[in-house]
Amino acid sequence: MTDGRIIDEGRLSFTVESSVIGHLSIGLYRNFSRAIKELVSNAYDALAIEVKINLDIKSKRLIIKDDGKGMNKDDIQRQLLTIGKTTPRTQMSIGLGRKRIGQFGVGFLAVFPYCNKIRLISKKRGEENAVEITIDVSKYYKNSTFTLDKDLEDIEYKVVSSLLPKEKGETIILLESIKPHILKIFNKSKGKSHSSIEQFSEFEKTKWELQQYLPLQFSESCPELRDFFSVESRTPLRVWFDGEELFRNVPEGSNNKKSEMIEKGEESFGDIKIKYVILSPIKSIRPQESRGLQIRMNDVGIGLPTDFDVIKLRGRLLGKLNYLAGEVHIIKGLDNDLMLDRDGFYFTEEVSAMYEFFRDKLTKWDHKFQNTAKEDKAVYEILSRLPKQDKIVQEFKSVGILKFDKNNLRIPKAPITRKHKTKLSSISKQIDTIVSKKGYSVKRRKKSDTCDQSIKVDKKTKKVIIYEDHPALSEQIEIDGKKISITYDEQDELKKDESICELDSKNKVATFNKDHEIFDLSLDNKIIMEFVIRLHLLAKTEMISNSALKKILKAFKKTFSKE
Repeated sequence: MTDGRIIDEGRLSFTVESSVIGHLSIGLYRNFSRAIKELVSNAYDALAIEVKINLDIKSKRLIIKDDGKGMNKDDIQRQLLTIGKTTPRTQMSIGLGRKRIGQFGVGFLAVFPYCNKIRLISKKRGEENAVEITIDVSKYYKNSTFTLDKDLEDIEYKVVSSLLPKEKGETIILLESIKPHILKIFNKSKGKSHSSIEQFSEFEKTKWELQQYLPLQFSESCPELRDFFSVESRTPLRVWFDGEELFRNVPEGSNNKKSEMIEKGEESFGDIKIKYVILSPIKSIRPQESRGLQIRMNDVGIGLPTDFDVIKLRGRLLGKLNYLAGEVHIIKGLDNDLMLDRDGFYFTEEVSAMYEFFRDKLTKWDHKFQNTAKEDKAVYEILSRLPKQDKIVQEFKSVGILKFDKNNLRIPKAPITRKHKTKLSSISKQIDTIVSKKGYSVKRRKKSDTCDQSIKVDKKTKKVIIYEDHPALSEQIEIDGKKISITYDEQDELKKDESICELDSKNKVATFNKDHEIFDLSLDNKIIMEFVIRLHLLAKTEMISNSALKKILKAFKKTFSKE
């Protein structure tokens, strides 16, 4: 960048506005990734198109280079070394269709806790020379706190001849003598688990946090998100971290299942205008820090994703809240309500209304997922009676009839009792009832065009085809090695004399009155039907009388009554 010829040299000084002294005394930006975010945000405000963050393992330093408009000596004194100077709202538009990120003039201090020395080399567009400064961080940051309580004129600068063309701008920041605990990010080993970023390696964690905080684009693999949040007039920023381009994090479920967009919209709360998207992989989101909605202002992450205090203020656990993620972009407003550390907003009436809006949204989706899980569980229990159920499950998932994975629903393999039993009906009728809720109609056929097919999904016409004469759809109970088919009385003939069952032992068919009160018992319906069939078989062979049969059933009902 420079040829080493010194044009001018001297000293510059830090100037600190009194309004931020108290904040500096307790320290800011305790997280290294957030500190890097501040330097990248400065590059964004300098109208950079590209930022490259590189780890120099041999020299143990971190280098941040951008192609923004750059700075001369006066700019560095006024913009970088004057701490706490608030940017007026009239200067928020900066060019390239962007709004200014930095407002408080403290971002450059963010990296002080993590290194012992900072070198900065910058060339301003339209000028021929570059300026270089060196800062001995230990003079300003001691014992975990800043000591910028007066003007300190001991920052060396040099104006040197630049090798860059006059029309080019560039800024390079070198963090040297990186603190030992930060050097861990140079190790690219894999973490043991991805359930939390605390279980990532330091490199993985830093990369994830940068992708969460920085003003990045969504990748081309997420076109719906990219299009929804893009601003046509705004030139985006591209960032590379140790040679890899970074894109916005998109939450995933376990087994790397991608998230779906389940809701999007725009809302206003007084002067606040937002765009939002709610995502879900219909599984628990990993890492857990991705759960909730990420608020962004000028594309920069404000803190980590939040649930807007929904659990604390609703007073109950929302079981499917860990399935939800998304983004909330502040399009307008809140310029004066951002906290100094840029991790949250002051709680105004408008902010309160926005929080209440998203508490309602998260509560609604939790309730919806709870109901969907119950419906899916019923489908799985029905399909578990069929052969080749995996193929049917796959088809049902592909068209959205099933949303949840079976292993997330805790379906018992052989249930003995049911506290909440559905009314008895044929398998085909149960499927009919469930798929109709999913927007599919049922068409019945007598014969399958493929001999092994019992159920088929037609995606084009949104129909589920059921081949009624397929053996798989015939409900059966095996008693003493004999299979007896189960049907249900559709003409209500059995209801007339309050009978439970009619047994055709010759054709091995048992027809049940599905509305009989005996099925209100807490026992599994299969156990009840098997017991009733055995009694009828005994009655058929005259081993017991019909009157005895009724007495036994009455005693059976009394023994297993819910009361």
